[in-house]
Amino acid sequence: MPVLPDSIEIRLPKKALAGNVAEVKWSDGRTTAHTSFNLRMRCPCATCRDSHNPDPKAIRGPKGVPPMVELTSFDWVGNYAVNFVFNDGHNTGIYTFKYLLELDEAPNAV
Repeated sequence: MPVLPDSIEIRLPKKALAGNVAEVKWSDGRTTAHTSFNLRMRCPCATCRDSHNPDPKAIRGPKGVPPMVELTSFDWVGNYAVNFVFNDGHNTGIYTFKYLLELDEAPNAV
C-alpha cells in the first residue's frame, strides 16, 4: 500500500530560518518537514528544471528566488501530489508524494 499524506500544515520554523515550513504527516506515521526556500529551489516544474535533461532531479535552480520566499497555500493534485503556492507568485510545481519524501528536511529539525 502506498504511503500517502494525512495532512499538511504550513507553519513558522522552530529555528530562526528564512521563510516558513510545510510539515507533512504521512499515513505510515512519519512526519517530514520542508522549508519554503528548499521547496521553491527544488521545484520540479518545466520552467525550473532543465527541460533538455530527462532526469527530474536535474534542477537548474530558479533565478531570483528571494531568500524570504514563503508558502502561502497548497492544493492536492489527485491522489499523488501537491501543488504549493509561493508568495513570489510561483505556482506551477507539482510535487509528487514520492518526491516530497525524498526532499525531507526533518532530520535538520526545521
